[in-house]
Amino acid sequence: MSADEPWYFTKLRSLADPLFWVSFIPIVVLKFAIFHFAAIHFLYLGYHPSFGMHFEVVEAFADFEYYYLNFVQAFVQGNLPYTETLFTVNGLQVYIYTPLFVYILAAFYFVPSELLFPDIRLTALSLGQDLTFLRVGFAFVLFDIATCVVMYVAARGLTRNRAVPIVVMLLYALNPISLWWGNYLWLSTPIHTFFLVLGFYFMIRNELRWAILWMTIAAMVKQTAALFIPVILFLEYREGMKQLAISLVIMVVVSVSFSMPYLVLYPLDYLQAVTGGLGPYWFYDVLPAPTHPIPVSVLAFYWLEPFKFLVFNAVHYALPWMMFLALFWILAHWIPNQPPQQYQKQLVLLAVLLSLAAHIFLPRGIYKFYLIALLPFLILFGAILHGPLNSSPILAVPACPLDRGPLMAQLSWLQKWIFQFRTLGGMIVNNVATWWFFIVALASIAIFSVHRYLTHIVLLLLFLILLIYGSYHYIWKTRNLKDLNTG
Repeated sequence: MSADEPWYFTKLRSLADPLFWVSFIPIVVLKFAIFHFAAIHFLYLGYHPSFGMHFEVVEAFADFEYYYLNFVQAFVQGNLPYTETLFTVNGLQVYIYTPLFVYILAAFYFVPSELLFPDIRLTALSLGQDLTFLRVGFAFVLFDIATCVVMYVAARGLTRNRAVPIVVMLLYALNPISLWWGNYLWLSTPIHTFFLVLGFYFMIRNELRWAILWMTIAAMVKQTAALFIPVILFLEYREGMKQLAISLVIMVVVSVSFSMPYLVLYPLDYLQAVTGGLGPYWFYDVLPAPTHPIPVSVLAFYWLEPFKFLVFNAVHYALPWMMFLALFWILAHWIPNQPPQQYQKQLVLLAVLLSLAAHIFLPRGIYKFYLIALLPFLILFGAILHGPLNSSPILAVPACPLDRGPLMAQLSWLQKWIFQFRTLGGMIVNNVATWWFFIVALASIAIFSVHRYLTHIVLLLLFLILLIYGSYHYIWKTRNLKDLNTG
């Protein structure tokens, strides 16, 4: 794969692999089946049943019906975001997203119902029910499926091993975090995750203008995506001030365009909403309620003073996050100023650490469903670890000799395809089923099934593992090699 070829050509060539379709079609069927299951419940009950799940272990929030549907219905009726109608519910500030989130959901409001699940439509008509929920909910599953495709294409760009992208796609698509919160409960994260991963794909291809465009769009869906923009600007800075200026112009034009007219009509309300979504939500007088986002400082609630006071104040004022952000800028200087193939590993690791730091150390805290946006980077790091391994043979239909009939030719092709599929299966076992993918799979199950406070312990362990790995490979080991070469 050449880094100079157009991105759309690479994408189309990647998607021509028969193994991709063999894996992708069942994924689509499964996600639509879960969506259909959720839609049936919503049609009859007006909400998604939690099946005994509770907040302390598996979150089952009703944000879709309580917030998102109200946002969309108010917006299509002519009410602007950040006004009284959309900005508050029962006197509380609840629309803390950037504007593109409600725009995308409102666009799905106008999707013809005939295109979606005829059985649900007929049942809704017989019951006299509105189908807005079906159209708006469809946005979340569609963006989640699209993210699976981008995950596959990105992994193809990170490794020569043909089996690894399939495992990457499957690990994201079948992850309980994605299936429960993205496909069943229709919570917000899948939409901005798609744009986030798309921007990251262009970043690792060194097509930084496309990267800054999609990352800025992701930030206009959910503001936490802006954390990756400084990395792109740093890479542009190394290319020269002209490149940096162009990316800055793209970022400003996109963000200001989507911020209109709110940035002019009521700038304080707009800025308060989008920045308030990142700010502190809880301090340490009492333990946070199950319906509140949980910060990492909750782990120090039973510590003795003054340690408890120091930890809570540090997290409350985002000091750990700023400290690690500065550390990552220092680590970024070890990314060699070479073609992108030479620094992809460091770049992916930096993205994982940045995403982990945001989810762990931001003062607002997290809900578990936020971690849908973390999964892609954790999983793609496995593609980098397995990149140098053997690549599999390309499936090809053998030419049909003139002295053979069409039936024999088809049987010959089928026999060869089965043989290559078995060979590929062996490669998957030998090359992919190794420690990192198992760690991500186990961590995902743990996050899904443990008490909410223990989620931070899992994230901290992953963070420490990767920080030690990166420090050893890209600082300590590199410095020792330089010393040996100098000596």
